[in-house]
Amino acid sequence: MQKTCKNCGVPFEITEEDQTFYAKIDVPEPTLCPHCRQQRRLVFRNDRKLYHRKCDLCGKETISMYDSDSPYKVFCQSCFWSDKWDPMDYGRAFDFSRPFFDQFAELMKAVPRISLMNKEAENAEYCNFSLKNKNSYLLMTCGRCQDSFYSKRSFDCIDICDSNNLIQCELCYECIDSTQCYNCTWLQNSSGCNDCNIGYNLKNCKSCFACFNLVGKSFCIKNQQYSPEEYAEKLVSLKENLSKEASEFYSSILSPRRFMNSLNTENCSGDSIFNSKNASYCFDAYGLEDCKFVCEATHMKDSYDVNNDDNSELVYEAIGSESNYLHRFSDICWWGKFITYCNLCFNNEYIFGCCGLKRKKYCVFNKQYSKEEYEILMAKIIEHMKSTGEWGEFFPIKLSPFAYNETVANDFYRLNQEVAEKNGIAWKNLDKNTFYEGPHISPPGDLNYDVKTVASAIYTCTISGRLYKITPQELLLYKKMSLPLPKKCPDQRYLERMQKKNPRALWQRACAKCGKQILTSYAPDRPEIVYCEECYLKEVY
Repeated sequence: MQKTCKNCGVPFEITEEDQTFYAKIDVPEPTLCPHCRQQRRLVFRNDRKLYHRKCDLCGKETISMYDSDSPYKVFCQSCFWSDKWDPMDYGRAFDFSRPFFDQFAELMKAVPRISLMNKEAENAEYCNFSLKNKNSYLLMTCGRCQDSFYSKRSFDCIDICDSNNLIQCELCYECIDSTQCYNCTWLQNSSGCNDCNIGYNLKNCKSCFACFNLVGKSFCIKNQQYSPEEYAEKLVSLKENLSKEASEFYSSILSPRRFMNSLNTENCSGDSIFNSKNASYCFDAYGLEDCKFVCEATHMKDSYDVNNDDNSELVYEAIGSESNYLHRFSDICWWGKFITYCNLCFNNEYIFGCCGLKRKKYCVFNKQYSKEEYEILMAKIIEHMKSTGEWGEFFPIKLSPFAYNETVANDFYRLNQEVAEKNGIAWKNLDKNTFYEGPHISPPGDLNYDVKTVASAIYTCTISGRLYKITPQELLLYKKMSLPLPKKCPDQRYLERMQKKNPRALWQRACAKCGKQILTSYAPDRPEIVYCEECYLKEVY
């Protein structure tokens, strides 16, 4: 069945399989295309913009994803999880004369919000949506990492910096979508590599420089074999300008690209999918089964239209959640069952339209009901939402507690201030605290610098002009890995890493070797040589 997106006007398909899923979880078919649905969800997630502000309960200074000028009441993590307040105090009856989303917006502004999602951190206060990190700084959606900085969605890593999507890596810098690598820089789509600098799609390689599509190789430079002695001699001069070599490397790759970066998958489409089965249009995912339009998620089953979720089943139109069952239209809800249209709720069952609840059951708009009352009221509210055209839609963008350019949405669906404000989308001046009258300087170009002196200076990004500092901890890592100091601010480095990844979109394209049609994240007009799975394996292996 073909439908037309009511937001962008682009046609999109709803298959019989999709209809079966929507019927299973009792929701109507979507009115927006997959891209507009994802953009709407991502507007509710601020990973990387952090601020100093005071806790609205204890008054102590805290680090928060909400600026001090935010209209929301914000509690530090200690106060939010404590028994010093009760979210049920904000409960209210549902008003059937008004739209659901208008009432929910009022509830969101009344109930205190948590400053950061950063559980069990040890000397890792400046991290968000993270768990059990130690001695780390500005990690986003990371877990069990140590001595690591400026990285996103990485797990069980030590000494990593400026990296995205790493698993069980150590001493890695500017690496993307890689696993079990050690002492590597500027790698992408690689696994099991040691002492490699600048590479794409390397598997179990050691001591390789500027190589691509190699398996089990050692002492190679630009895919040419050298003796260990020759390699060591040539590497000295090559490493003098690592960042320049890295920037030129990707445009020089002429070897064929695999149509999809995946491992151990069956009947999957998308990119960066691992250990998954029947996962369609999914990206940056691990351990999915029977899922569609799911991104940055692990161990999920039977779910559609989800971002940043883990260990959940039967989820639809949700973001930032964990360990849920039958979870619909919600944002940052963890460890729950049968949750609908909720925000910031933890360890709950059978709740509808709630915010900030912990360990509750049969609640609507933070108000307690009996099981029978809950079921009757929920059914009535759903009928009311059907009459207002709200049922089946995720929260409108205007309900987001963040400005558009604070959120992950701007990573994938970039807007400028003029376009955002023209469409009624909030925008924020993110440079308001960067006024600086000192000299504009660059970090030293050699490795013989004094850590204390370098860490005390303020630098100007060579691309964006934004100011930034280099922390003593990351300086120790740069020295340890003999790396040049970054001349770009962290935001610019992050933006350039994101640009190396393919878009979260799929196109029909012909395999460059056999001509077979493939569904790939490489658009047909891109210059890369793209092979189907069979042709790629014959070429590389």
